[in-house]
Amino acid sequence: MIIFILIYIIYIRMKRYNTQLTSRKRKCAKIINKKENSQHIILPSNGDLYFSILPQELLQLTMLFFPITKILKILTTLHKIPPFSRLINNKNFWKVLWIRDVSSFIPLSDLYDGSYLDFFNNLFFKELSKLTNIDGKIAYLVIRGYDILLYPLLQSNQHYNNAMEFATSAGHIKIVQTLLTKYPKTDYNKIMSEAAMSGHIEIVKLMLENGVNNYNRALTSAAYGGHIEIVKLMLEQGGNKYGKTMELAAIYGHIEIVKLMLEKGAQNYEETLLEAAINDYIEIVKLMLEKISYNPERLLVCYNEIISEVADDRHIEIVKLMLEKSTDIHKKYPNLHKDSINIYNDILIDACYSYQIETVQLMLENGANYEKAIKAAKKVGNLNMIKLIKSYMKK
Repeated sequence: MIIFILIYIIYIRMKRYNTQLTSRKRKCAKIINKKENSQHIILPSNGDLYFSILPQELLQLTMLFFPITKILKILTTLHKIPPFSRLINNKNFWKVLWIRDVSSFIPLSDLYDGSYLDFFNNLFFKELSKLTNIDGKIAYLVIRGYDILLYPLLQSNQHYNNAMEFATSAGHIKIVQTLLTKYPKTDYNKIMSEAAMSGHIEIVKLMLENGVNNYNRALTSAAYGGHIEIVKLMLEQGGNKYGKTMELAAIYGHIEIVKLMLEKGAQNYEETLLEAAINDYIEIVKLMLEKISYNPERLLVCYNEIISEVADDRHIEIVKLMLEKSTDIHKKYPNLHKDSINIYNDILIDACYSYQIETVQLMLENGANYEKAIKAAKKVGNLNMIKLIKSYMKK
């Protein structure tokens, strides 16, 4: 029925324009000579001439007034009509519709090599139709930069907040700027922090222009995300949580930020050492070991705490390093060795139960009690581990 109505409208309009055919031919001649109007398709017949003069009129109306499911049916049928078929295959025509209907700043060519119609049919429609709740649709549209489709969906404060968070994480500054004008009650400090963590420095600068002054929050977020330029920017603004920043940078191995914080005077070496060890960043571990200068007893407690936290085969190099440091203290202060042996015994038994054979070997080499270990190995039935432990029993 819809197709019939559209074709009837086309027929009526074509009759109306036939009376002005001569003047339209003149306009067509002008269009041919202008490259900027190359998106208008010049067709030879009188009937096709209408579409060369107003190529987008009817299809734009369908885009405005019909849902996607109807549009797909309409376009599929119209594709069979020669003038529309030529129009639908015109790339410049689809570029105009893309900018008007989907995104004002994400080019179609950056997302999909096919036509706009293929995009609707194969990608956009199929993916978006799976999402039943409004929050899911907002996330889908924002992350992909489909701002034109997004804005009509934003009907509440929560919608605006969600859209702002997704736009910030994705780095779509144009959407962020538009949302700021539409919804000025946004938590700017939160947005700057999220932009800092994601590394979108232009959005960070935009928030600074809007008066945001929680520099430490953005500083620590940038450190966690490993974005040293934003870290430096927040330091210039007055951020001064050097210790926390260094600790968070260590979690993901951002050694340059760790070094920068040391230059600024950060001194929470032990906390940073622990984070680096847990996450297996041995270079930061070594850097922190150079900085720590406790008395031997406290130093050994620190080392043993690290060994207890990371003692498994995944962190074997760090465990070896900490055991070497502990051994140096044991040689100078033999009375402290007993406390370490008790910790090694516990680690050995846990390693037996969890099949950490390299860790078992390290603990045995450093004096752990093999008698309890052999019982644990027999319980789990690990023959290789039993054989390893028995080799130490003979020594």
